[in-house]
Amino acid sequence: MKEDLITEMKESFSTFEKAREDYILQRGIQRKIIVKLLKGDDYSVTDGGTAGSGLKNYKSNFNKLDPPHDLRHHKWVEAEKDGIGFLISLNPVDTDPGSGNIHHLYDRIGVQAYIEENTEKSMRTSMMITPLSLPMDEEKCEELLKIIERLRKTLVYHRDTGI
Repeated sequence: MKEDLITEMKESFSTFEKAREDYILQRGIQRKIIVKLLKGDDYSVTDGGTAGSGLKNYKSNFNKLDPPHDLRHHKWVEAEKDGIGFLISLNPVDTDPGSGNIHHLYDRIGVQAYIEENTEKSMRTSMMITPLSLPMDEEKCEELLKIIERLRKTLVYHRDTGI
């Protein structure tokens, strides 16, 4: 290879690796903001350990990824209040209705509310993609709480009335 290309690759490699680590760190901080927001509004939140973050050494089923893939940039929050579960995704999935193509909307906030067990299919079909995107600020935090609270009240009403 030409020396100028090798130099460019070396410089880019270092910059790219740092940017990736910074991005993972910042998404983790944004997740913590949402966790604190929900806990402050009396939601139970799954937290600690690797909760809400993809694995660094993801191998897929049957160890078919070699080498493993780093999924730490995948972030989400699982919460519950009044028997209503919530999945707040920091990278919801959208299916383009025209082409059927699947897109991961990084840094957009998706919210799914559910009463019973949450499944992969229900996550793909019932996740509400909000107009909110990272980074969070005070206004976005207030709006996220309003969205989640409306969903909670609606599901509690339907659960309790059978309607």
